[in-house]
Amino acid sequence: MNKMNMINFVLNNIDEIHPVGTPPDLHISWFWLTDANLWLNFGESTIYEYSDEAMSQFGSKPTRYNDYPLSRFIEDFTSLFSAISESVPFQIWGISENLNGFYRQADEWMEKYDTNNDEISEFYFNEYHSLINWASSRTLNSGHLMGGPNITFIRFEDQIRIIWSSDANFENGFSIWKFKSGHYDMKYADFIKQVELFRDSFFEKMDLQISLASNKNWGEIEFDRIQLANEHQERKLTFDEQLSNLIRVNHSATNWAEITGLYNRMKDELKI
Repeated sequence: MNKMNMINFVLNNIDEIHPVGTPPDLHISWFWLTDANLWLNFGESTIYEYSDEAMSQFGSKPTRYNDYPLSRFIEDFTSLFSAISESVPFQIWGISENLNGFYRQADEWMEKYDTNNDEISEFYFNEYHSLINWASSRTLNSGHLMGGPNITFIRFEDQIRIIWSSDANFENGFSIWKFKSGHYDMKYADFIKQVELFRDSFFEKMDLQISLASNKNWGEIEFDRIQLANEHQERKLTFDEQLSNLIRVNHSATNWAEITGLYNRMKDELKI
């Protein structure tokens, strides 16, 4: 991890930025100025890198990586910071060694209560949801991508475990992503440093992107320089506010006694 950044991106050239709206009402937005290629490095695995088969399927795709406005990634990722900062109990840390297995067990447990009446709704919104919410609240969902990976971040004291699920296939059975599901452990302090490196690099490059956009002749496309500059500063402030949630020690935000109690009840009822 020391030899490469965890979060990597390349912003699209300013001449490749697409305006928003329908002709003749077109305008340039901060969101689309963040259009970029994105990939994440965890150990020897690269998340958001398409497989050879996927590249063949896509045909003319210019790069191997996820191409979408970084604004979406930043908003989704930073919204998890408060939950990520909370250290989980040792028993929950053990569950994270096989998170997919935990989800399968939870689904099997829910099926036991699937009686096609109101009982399933009560069980789903109470026991089932309460049992899995600690994990889903720490998961980066890539639902805007076809077969997008889910990436879960679980902290235990001074460690963080990053777990990704990227086994999606095309209808012909070919893998969408180059690297299959896996996990990677690192120091929590190093994780924070990597997020800070990304923040610094992203906003430095976006400063230039904003400058290039401001100096470009957009013709009939609406371009509000003042509004764009204001939003850019607001985005910086919002990122820093969320980053403080990642750094801040978050004590007892979750009812772990309830979750471990539900987990033990599930294991007993499933005879695990």
